[in-house]
Amino acid sequence: VIAIIAILASMLLPALGQAKERATSISCANQEKNIGLAWQMYHGDFDGYLAQWSPLWDRQYYWSAAISPYLGEKVYKSGTWYYLNNNKRSGMFFCPVKNQTTTAAAAYSTYGMHQYGPGGWPWGGYPGYRKESQIPDPAAQLVIADSNYDATRRNGWSRIANGSWTEFRHSGRINVIFCDGHVSAWSPTELQ
Repeated sequence: VIAIIAILASMLLPALGQAKERATSISCANQEKNIGLAWQMYHGDFDGYLAQWSPLWDRQYYWSAAISPYLGEKVYKSGTWYYLNNNKRSGMFFCPVKNQTTTAAAAYSTYGMHQYGPGGWPWGGYPGYRKESQIPDPAAQLVIADSNYDATRRNGWSRIANGSWTEFRHSGRINVIFCDGHVSAWSPTELQ
């Protein structure tokens, strides 16, 4: 009887681990779906203009701070930096799978906006503020994804760029928000 229970347990435990991993991935995708809806509401309220990764008028005010009111997240300001959720490792901008992160993150987020994508940034010849109507095929334009960016230890995981600073933390896949607000899980090959 003990041997049979051990065999059954050895068969069941990996399946339980995979189920837990799948559940946290779904939880993350749900959070990203809400972020995508907030992204949509933002440009609905601002005459079609998309939230930027980091606007010229305030380089410490990131996309996550711009859309946070639509998600019920509070924005705090300390000096020139903006902080979400009082720098707690929780909230809509914090992936439930990610357990290690800096606590000194402005725009506290484990998701990153594609800084050269639809929201973009207005520096270095990139167009900056754009309207959704100016984006060709919004359903195919990656905007926000799981990120591991922590290069400055200041703005946390607030960006991705051309395949850099992305993290495939959901069974080798990455959750991606598109300009039209939908979310998909992609493999590294699909992201390329």
